[in-house]
Amino acid sequence: MDMLEILAEASESSNVAYNDFLLFYKTGRSMVYGFVEGKDDPSFYRGFIEAALPERWGCKLIKAGNKKRVLEVYSGMDWTRFPRNAVCFFVDRDLSEFLEGEIPTSKNVFISDGYSIENDIVTAHTLKRVLDEEQCVGGLEVSEEQLLERMFEDNLSNFKESMACVMAQILILRRAEAKGDNLVARLDNFKAKEFFELTAAVFVCGLLT
Repeated sequence: MDMLEILAEASESSNVAYNDFLLFYKTGRSMVYGFVEGKDDPSFYRGFIEAALPERWGCKLIKAGNKKRVLEVYSGMDWTRFPRNAVCFFVDRDLSEFLEGEIPTSKNVFISDGYSIENDIVTAHTLKRVLDEEQCVGGLEVSEEQLLERMFEDNLSNFKESMACVMAQILILRRAEAKGDNLVARLDNFKAKEFFELTAAVFVCGLLT
């Protein structure tokens, strides 16, 4: 397929991510391609992907904008034309376990273990690395590290418990959308930081106080 044919096909698709893929893709290139949801996702996935690739192979991650658009590309992909092993799709689990038929099951579709890929890195280990490498807070005593880890786990537990009622409301909205109700859930407008504050090193939710 020459460039004019590629541009002609791209002009017929409304999915910008797929158009970008057509421009980058070349048969025989030592490259794997991945579609991700948001602008920050490549920074989470690239390290894992490159570590698994053979030497001199590269990866091109294309931001689709959201899960719906990632899955639109997957549904419309011509697998007789593109190798399934070289084109992957990365989406967040979100509430898919409670919403039927949201994510296809395929070897080249990766679903995050937790609610989102960002949740997978929210650990005490990551906190200690950030404090050490970014904030230069090193040389802690063993007892101090243990206290820090315990405080982190306690606060994370408080956060999850506080968010349960919010997530229940979101699930209700998503199910209403799926049924075709005249409703659009504007979840991008939800600002979790407005509901929480740190008081004496304890994560406090304003919804419960």
